[in-house]
Amino acid sequence: VKKLRGKPGTQVKVTILREDEFKIHDFTITREVIHIQDVKDAQILEDKIGYVRLVEFREDSFKEFHAALKEIKEIVLGLPLDFHGRPTHATEGAEKFKIKLEQKLNLPVIFEDEVLTTKAAERPFQKKRFDSQRVRKQKTPPKIDASAAALILKTYLQRKKDIQ
Repeated sequence: VKKLRGKPGTQVKVTILREDEFKIHDFTITREVIHIQDVKDAQILEDKIGYVRLVEFREDSFKEFHAALKEIKEIVLGLPLDFHGRPTHATEGAEKFKIKLEQKLNLPVIFEDEVLTTKAAERPFQKKRFDSQRVRKQKTPPKIDASAAALILKTYLQRKKDIQ
């Protein structure tokens, strides 16, 4: 991947082996800036509770997230921690994103622990003979991400209900 990166507009030669054809193909591609969309899905559920699927915490994430908001009273954000409640590689990005949201939107942002939510969300797919080995090798499929987010929101809503 590092060799593919370079100044936009420049060209790079790529050689690919297609195993099904047992043939080597040469391609020349022109480098470009690739914008990855961080916000994949946004919807209002009920009682002004919104769901926004955020894939990554990047510099432009806030702009995309802000555009997805409408009449939301508060934001629930999954907090990536390990099994022992310690920060992970993604925790710092989530914390920075939370601060930016609070400052820019003037809305409360509540962290909800997301530990094991992806594992729990994978279970229904595994029961349908979904290849769990394949799931782990690639990025988490959108349906599993959405299910994990729903579990995070469900946990938050249940906790909020229990407090009241």
